[in-house]
Amino acid sequence: MSDRLDVVVIGGGTAGLVTASGCARLGRRVALIEREALGGDCLWTGCVPTKALVASAKLLHQMQNAALWGLEPQRPRVTPKSIMDSMREQRRLIEHHDAPEKFRALGIDVIQGSARLLSSSEVEVDGRHLFAKDIVLATGSRTSVPPVEGLQEVGFLDHRTFLEQDAFPASLLILGGGYIGIEFAQIFARFGSRVTVVEMLDDICTKEDGDVIARLRQILTDEGIDLRTGWAVKAVRGEAGRKIARIENLNGESEELARTSRVSGHAATSTEACSSRTSPRSKP
Repeated sequence: MSDRLDVVVIGGGTAGLVTASGCARLGRRVALIEREALGGDCLWTGCVPTKALVASAKLLHQMQNAALWGLEPQRPRVTPKSIMDSMREQRRLIEHHDAPEKFRALGIDVIQGSARLLSSSEVEVDGRHLFAKDIVLATGSRTSVPPVEGLQEVGFLDHRTFLEQDAFPASLLILGGGYIGIEFAQIFARFGSRVTVVEMLDDICTKEDGDVIARLRQILTDEGIDLRTGWAVKAVRGEAGRKIARIENLNGESEELARTSRVSGHAATSTEACSSRTSPRSKP
């Protein structure tokens, strides 16, 4: 079976949806192919769920520090599953905006399946061959796992797998001090995890002005987050129920950071202590 169209869009995330709907409104014949669910990272693993968690973490932080607003501080019980269920409910309330029926009503042929690009004008999906003058690749991206020795073997969380959890890590190390790493660091810290961020560059969020970075560092440090800039994770291993990361800096100094490998299912008070030790190879 073959179809001739004006535009084929591969990927039903934000870019793909905007492209498909825009072209359809201009009168072009459009097919939109998505192998999972429309909405992409923004709806399922990015903007919507993480900002819901940011809101919960912010409210908790404000309640605990209510004296700043002239109110009596409160220490509510943190139940990870309730927080994660609240996040998923916010996602459910929004997902209808990206429902396939909405785009089919614009005349778009919404196809669920895995697309295969055969040429600059032909796409195959589940036995259908689609021909179009314009093919738009809006397939998004996925987590790039750094080549750290032992990381795959001991296991790790990324933004997608964390959102599938119903518990928070008691302690954790975040690789990368960019926007996403820092956002997750503050979320976890406010929910009670003990957090260390390791960033190879000299500072976090380096695209910002220096005074903004300095203020951000101060806020995060005041909230108990350990920021290790100018360091890189070189190896990870499991030992006695913990995950131990060896980090190094440009001066050749080395440290080992130990984090619990289990997760906490209850309140912030279940946070585990984290330890670090300096390698004998380190400089004084």
